Amino acid sequence: MPGAEGSASRDGQERFRVRRRPVCQLPGFALWLHGLLTQPLRRDDRGATAVEYALIATLISVVIFAAVAAVGTRVVTMFTTVANAF
Repeated sequence: MPGAEGSASRDGQERFRVRRRPVCQLPGFALWLHGLLTQPLRRDDRGATAVEYALIATLISVVIFAAVAAVGTRVVTMFTTVANAF
């Protein structure tokens, strides 16, 4: 394709387009920094295991709380009935 980057012109000389640098380098730097900071986290999955254990512990504590609340009202009612019997 004539006039494309690196193509030969009619006289045999190669023409190259001038690549201009972007005016703002921040997006490239931000992507580089993001990759630098998140790369160790991608390789380490110990945090995921800790989160899973925390979710399991939270679920167990919610079930225990609900069970104690449900049984607690029945126990209070039973002790009240026994105390009123005397």
